[in-house]
Amino acid sequence: MSAPGFARLPRRVLGSALLSAAAVVLSGVVVPAHASGAVRTAVAGESSSSVRSQVKAMQAEVEKASHDLAKGTLAWEAGRARLDLLLQQQFAADRAAEVTAEDVQAAQQKLNAVANAAYRNPVPTSLSMLMSLDLNHLTRSLEMVHVLGRARSSEAEVLTELQSRLASADELAGQREHLRQRAQSAEQALDAQLVELQTMAAQTNARLQAAQARLEAARAREQAREMARKAAEAARAGRAFTAGRFGAGCSTPADGLYANGFLPDSVLCALGTAPGQRLAGPAAAAFDAMSNAYRAAIGTSLCVTDSYRDYGSQVAVFAAKPSLAATPGSSQHGWGMAVDLCGGVERFGGEAHRWMQEHAPTFGFIHPAWAEPGGSRPEAWHWEFVG
Repeated sequence: MSAPGFARLPRRVLGSALLSAAAVVLSGVVVPAHASGAVRTAVAGESSSSVRSQVKAMQAEVEKASHDLAKGTLAWEAGRARLDLLLQQQFAADRAAEVTAEDVQAAQQKLNAVANAAYRNPVPTSLSMLMSLDLNHLTRSLEMVHVLGRARSSEAEVLTELQSRLASADELAGQREHLRQRAQSAEQALDAQLVELQTMAAQTNARLQAAQARLEAARAREQAREMARKAAEAARAGRAFTAGRFGAGCSTPADGLYANGFLPDSVLCALGTAPGQRLAGPAAAAFDAMSNAYRAAIGTSLCVTDSYRDYGSQVAVFAAKPSLAATPGSSQHGWGMAVDLCGGVERFGGEAHRWMQEHAPTFGFIHPAWAEPGGSRPEAWHWEFVG
């Protein structure tokens, strides 16, 4: 997918010193009232270059933070998979322990039965049999000796079986405890990893917000110089000058001056067909045209749940759903080039979704491959403007 023109920023890391140096340079630049147009243009160009340098440094930090958070998220997800496997093994060991306990109980019952039989039918002694003059009694005694002899043999077998079952139960108990401890340690490690990721995202957000404040101050100074230059030119040409002329609103191009999630109001347009939502100028115009076409075909405008998402909002979404949300600084929402839709579009196969598949490309919107049903994160609702 081709990135929007103003999103193609150099990825060279320029250190935090550049931010401070650029701010000092900008604050120290003064345009002399008598300077020629060429000199004033050169000064304005120098100021613009400094602002762009700050943006490059800021975008580099956004991208580094995005890389670090993505790497950490992958590690967390791998740990989650290992924990799930441990829990499955623990479940299997618990089930095996239940079966073994049943076997132990059955063997114990067998042993009790054999012991009870021996108690109810004691074996006659040899002397008592020889002293008996009753041939029938002697015969029955001999038969009993044979039967109970077999019973004692069974008792030994049952006892051996019981001992084996008990040994298995002890072994399983050890395995279960080992698995329980491993699962507990893994879960604690995952919790710590998640807190670390959320803290990293929050700290990065704080640094970037501070850098953004310095950048806005530099932009304000540059804009004041540019407006003074235009005012001087207008005065020399005998034309009236009004400050409102330069309030270009959402038609102002981003032109590489901003980082992901830090677009100002001047480059964002309110969506006429989706109140409360905003996109970058070209995307907003294309969306409204697409929404009007959708209304003509379906009867309602396109339903939007999310559009431009600033960096702080990206951090909040990531903190709540680290395995589902894009890492802060990498989302097309942060460029004002993506929308999340509702009203039926969020369901694969529905009439609204099929309409988008057929007509959205005409207006420059696509459904990225990763959001398709077979993609890495199926999201029927997510659409991006590529022009």
